[in-house]
Amino acid sequence: MRGVLLASSIAVFVLLSHVSYAEQESEIIQITQEIVDAPDSIWGEDSPDHGWQVIFVGFQVNGGFSENDSVDIFALKISSSNGTRVEIVSSSEGSIQIQSLNQTSWKIEESVSIQKSNDSENGKSGEMNLSMGYHAVRVENQGDSGQEVNYSFRLIDKGPALNERQEFEDLSWMFMNFYIFAGVFLLLPFLTVLWWNRNQWLAEKESSGIDNQEIGVLASLRKRFEDEEGALVDKGLIERSLKNLGDDSWEYFVREFGIPKINYKTDNSETLIWTTSVLGEFGIGIKVSGKRWDMAAIRAYSPHGERVEISSVEPEHMFQNDEVFLNSLEPDEENFLRIIILGSVKEIRFHLSGIVDGIPVASSPNDSIKQIEEE
Repeated sequence: MRGVLLASSIAVFVLLSHVSYAEQESEIIQITQEIVDAPDSIWGEDSPDHGWQVIFVGFQVNGGFSENDSVDIFALKISSSNGTRVEIVSSSEGSIQIQSLNQTSWKIEESVSIQKSNDSENGKSGEMNLSMGYHAVRVENQGDSGQEVNYSFRLIDKGPALNERQEFEDLSWMFMNFYIFAGVFLLLPFLTVLWWNRNQWLAEKESSGIDNQEIGVLASLRKRFEDEEGALVDKGLIERSLKNLGDDSWEYFVREFGIPKINYKTDNSETLIWTTSVLGEFGIGIKVSGKRWDMAAIRAYSPHGERVEISSVEPEHMFQNDEVFLNSLEPDEENFLRIIILGSVKEIRFHLSGIVDGIPVASSPNDSIKQIEEE
């Protein structure tokens, strides 16, 4: 009876050593011994049969080489459908190699070898991605084959197999809506400027009062400087007349548009405001005296708090919202502007400002220009 029990125990031990069902994800190391003498070459065309010792990730395998034995090969089975990244660790002498096999032809596709160097004190290790199926672990004795040598190695589960090909998928289509939104958002300010200046850039530029003034003055100058035969005379006279052109321009506005709606004078400035037949169009004459005004600007505003926005300025000056920037105003130099204001604003006032010798100065007429009569 005791013999039967002993034989049954040996059979169970051999079976458990030959094929282990330890879980690959477990952190517990399953220790197994080499059964008899492991083969020294990979199986043929068929998958490993019962004659092969099958090991799994999570195993520690202990074996040895007898006399004239230098190679042992174990069948490593990977059960995960997505593959497993396997680390092999050993402190034994000799060479240990993981071999990734083609699951149809059983040829070696890739391998990782680890060898212990003389400088290594903590053993050796290597990692490799293995797909689902059977692969091989090859142990080779590189010492004297006439002596018995023991070896040991562990197979550690490092998680799912990594994609080492680094192939990137084009996912730009996922952000197409964002690209469209960003494009519209960035172009919106530019489109707004185009819309505000559509009359200036797209429509035909009409001849303004200032243009007509310049044409009239040049025509009168030509008549003044021509003799009876049409030849120009006295270059000095021409230069003096051009120097006094500002006085003619000032008088021209008075003749062309009549008495200004607003004529406001201070000790060091004079501001004249004319209106035209076009609603929101104003002619402005500015003259300063004494010293130069720096950083000069004229602002249009409503005493009722209505929003005032300038759409165009002639001659061309930089402007923003309700303010026109004039840069510097030289003493006794006349400056003329034609501005157009958007929308229907009941009353308009103007405010001239600048800096003289570092001190802010301003000129602000109290009179308003009514564009729309209250009912």
